[in-house]
Amino acid sequence: MFWIVWTVFLILNISVLFKLRSHPIYEPRVLFSLSSLPWLITGYGYSIDYEGFLAAKAGFYSASLEVLSIKAMSLFVLGYLSFIAGASVKTGHPAAGHFNSHRNPSLISSLKIVSWVMILLAALNFSVNVVMISGGNILDYLSNTAGRSYQVAEGQGISAIGYIFGLVGVNFIFYFAGKENTSKKAMLFLLMLLVIFILVRASQGRIFQTLVFIGSTYVCYLIAIHQSGRVNASYVKSIPVFLSLALLGVALYFLRILSAYFYSGKDLASVDFDFIFSGFMHFAVERGNVPNVPILLTLIDKIPEETFYFAGSTIPNFLLWLIPKSLLAPDYLISLRIKELWYLDIPGGGLPPTGVGEWYANFGIAGVFVGMFLVGFTLKYIYSKALSGSSPYLKVIWANLSIGFIVIYPKTDLSQIPSFIILVVGIFWLCAGILHTIVRPKNIR
Repeated sequence: MFWIVWTVFLILNISVLFKLRSHPIYEPRVLFSLSSLPWLITGYGYSIDYEGFLAAKAGFYSASLEVLSIKAMSLFVLGYLSFIAGASVKTGHPAAGHFNSHRNPSLISSLKIVSWVMILLAALNFSVNVVMISGGNILDYLSNTAGRSYQVAEGQGISAIGYIFGLVGVNFIFYFAGKENTSKKAMLFLLMLLVIFILVRASQGRIFQTLVFIGSTYVCYLIAIHQSGRVNASYVKSIPVFLSLALLGVALYFLRILSAYFYSGKDLASVDFDFIFSGFMHFAVERGNVPNVPILLTLIDKIPEETFYFAGSTIPNFLLWLIPKSLLAPDYLISLRIKELWYLDIPGGGLPPTGVGEWYANFGIAGVFVGMFLVGFTLKYIYSKALSGSSPYLKVIWANLSIGFIVIYPKTDLSQIPSFIILVVGIFWLCAGILHTIVRPKNIR
């Protein structure tokens, strides 16, 4: 029975991707379908090797693993179909926004100025940290990414929040570069700028966020050139880029491990590469960096028998970044609640429930059906609004929402919505509007 469900999902996924082959990679159904493919891998692996995965503990589940695996895969198929159905609803074609490049050239100029100012401030923020933490030695600063969180905890350097504003500034600059068909010399300069800010982001030791920055910048540029009609928008052409990003993520993982060795005072000869590789497989599969099948099995087995449904309490978690962590409960995220309920013996942080798992944990099977439909519908509405209007703000928001959330939504939960990035884009809008009001020509006041 498991293989029937597995095959059904494979056929559905391939069929959707084939039907949407002319759509861009950042279209929500395309991106969610591609990001759901790891379920085929982990679902297959879990079906043939239970003991090789996290949470397969003797006597842990009340039902058989075979039955739970069938239920988990069936739930994911239901959630996938619901998402696709929601994202297929026609949301109309909203009129172009007020940000029109022909009618408001001074407003666009204001946004460009704000973007460059934010980029410069981020570079200054980075330079100050290099001086304060590494005495001005940028190579030392970049090589100690594994110890960055400890250095911050010890009060070394200053806040790196300025980096985020610079990253969003780069997003905007690349969008305008694609929109205006920038010259090759200018693009070479912008690519150098991109490399610099990749290093800035990577210096925080955040692998996934570094990949999100690269991917969102690429999507900003893609949206601009696709709308100009200069290139074919098919997602097929973008797959090599995203595969390269995945390989870069693997490389960054190993570099971060090497950084940890050097930070602890060890030399290259002491590096145990077999251990590093086994650790990579552990974090890539067992800890949920691909969809976490075992956690979904746990939710199906334990709810509502051992604990009540969460009844929607985890849905608004993406807004909790507004509240200082010191004021939040220890299990303020669903991934932490799962850890506290069933996995206290496992080292590390929270265990994400999968997008389907979160809706199941809150409302059961009905939650999977309705919740995933609503997520798909909402994302499709934002996508349509962003691409049918002329506002660069919505396009940058969509680029970060697509790469920073949809890509990982099959394995995580709604708390990963990049709310802070959306706030930062709002600050750009506010600053550009103020600057435009101050400097706009008198004849249009």
